[in-house]
Amino acid sequence: MQLKNWNLIRIIRLILAVFISIEAIYSQTYWLLIPGAILMLQAVLNMGCPLNSCDLPVNNETKNKEILYEELGK
Repeated sequence: MQLKNWNLIRIIRLILAVFISIEAIYSQTYWLLIPGAILMLQAVLNMGCPLNSCDLPVNNETKNKEILYEELGK
């Protein structure tokens, strides 16, 4: 198996998935195997958020909008 296109994020996901899974088994909190499995799948299959749904929407309206300041009385 060749490990092409492995970047830092994929390696971090894989290490975190292994750590969470081992800790879940060791501490007998088996519900933690679910996030461990999800992180493992993301690392192995090189998946992130589907259809880039993790991206925040860009609001271009406020970029060019002039800000008006009002002076407060003394």
